[in-house]
Amino acid sequence: MKLLGFILMLSTLVSIECEEKYDLTELLGLLPEDPAQRPDVVIVGLQEVTMSLRKAIKNFLGNDKWNRTIDDTLVDKKYVKVKSIAMLGIVLHVYVKLDHAWTMDDVAFDRVMTGAGGFYANKGGVIIKFRLFNQHFCIVNAHFHAHDQELQQRINDYETISIERAQLCNYPTDYVFWLGDLNFRIEEDPSLTAEKIHSLIQKDKEIELLEKDQLLQSRKAEQIFNDFSEAPITFKPTYKLQPDTGEYNLKRRPAWTDRILYKSENNREITPILYKSIERYTISDHYPVQAQFKIAVDTYQY
Repeated sequence: MKLLGFILMLSTLVSIECEEKYDLTELLGLLPEDPAQRPDVVIVGLQEVTMSLRKAIKNFLGNDKWNRTIDDTLVDKKYVKVKSIAMLGIVLHVYVKLDHAWTMDDVAFDRVMTGAGGFYANKGGVIIKFRLFNQHFCIVNAHFHAHDQELQQRINDYETISIERAQLCNYPTDYVFWLGDLNFRIEEDPSLTAEKIHSLIQKDKEIELLEKDQLLQSRKAEQIFNDFSEAPITFKPTYKLQPDTGEYNLKRRPAWTDRILYKSENNREITPILYKSIERYTISDHYPVQAQFKIAVDTYQY
């Protein structure tokens, strides 16, 4: 038989301390009262969780407040951790429903540094692979280089991480998901100032901006994320915000920096059913981005 599974992905940049008042229920897709309506797999990618050495050590040990709050929230809802991995401020958590945990095995992970020519962990990616119901999953959370003019460096980040991903993850992998602050911007154009972009957003003319989106254009040119898919973007640019206000900080040009892509290397069906930013969470200078996917998992082995 086939089990219709639901996978929730969350990518968010959290450059501040987690406080007790933060309710992560909506972020983690746990709003439905009926557990059967909640996702079977929850994947959380964080960026810039901390940049101090002391906090980075806490983060590495899983003792950071963000990590604890995420864990407490999901465990309370009957999820079990597959794996958490951190590399400086880049953190990836994978949880599955407790009912499915007995089918889980083959868990492995890797860290890939791309900052400072591959010698610093402020940029790069963390990777977790696992098997669930005998289906192979590979998850990447990445933080690519910033700034409008660094498109080629972002492509280089992707290629470097992809090499390590291919070595870690089984080929063909049934389900591959890549999320993070990928930092792709609106193509450089003297007429597209921060103010002009903001004006187009206010007029609900994001489609004009998406035609200039670096990631969409680079994918079209087959420079990056070949064979990956991305659900249609129907939300406003996720960067750069003034924290706690939801207003754009026009010292930077607004852009869709936070993305979630997916593919199957084994002709498995992946159906996106949600792709959005969550605008009521304004604690960072990025809106969180959430996606949900439906997959059909073969369970005949069990």
